[in-house]
Amino acid sequence: AGIPTGRSSGAVTYTIAEPCVDVMDKSCVEECPVDCIYEGGRMLYIHPDECVDCGACEPVCPVEAIFYEDDVPDEWTEYNAANADFFVELGSPGGAAKVGKTDYDPPMVKALPPDMKFPTLEPVKALLHHNIKEFTNLAAILPEVYAEFYDEFVN
Repeated sequence: AGIPTGRSSGAVTYTIAEPCVDVMDKSCVEECPVDCIYEGGRMLYIHPDECVDCGACEPVCPVEAIFYEDDVPDEWTEYNAANADFFVELGSPGGAAKVGKTDYDPPMVKALPPDMKFPTLEPVKALLHHNIKEFTNLAAILPEVYAEFYDEFVN
């Protein structure tokens, strides 16, 4: 099952998990056709009642932080509750653009160590592969950095 979403069908939705903390790339926000991805202080959250379960957000996330609620890896299942908790006070405003960025995060997310951006190299690799065109443009400015990262992460 999953976190109750207020849907009469009992359907589940998508959850954003730990890889998003302190990254917030927002590719998913741009892809979402119903504007249901809200920005907290340290990560993004999908509104369970506004999401239409289209899945458009999942493949564009460069750090692979978005999962169908029932498919969240075991080490991140607490993010199902954190995602629901984010909306307890906010309610259902009918679109993230109306609300804009908030400084709120559920206590579990707020309590994480600062600057979780890259606790491992996997998100760095994912960002580089996802944004290789932008990174290639950066290469013209920083040739030594580009060569080092290209050899390590792309080849």
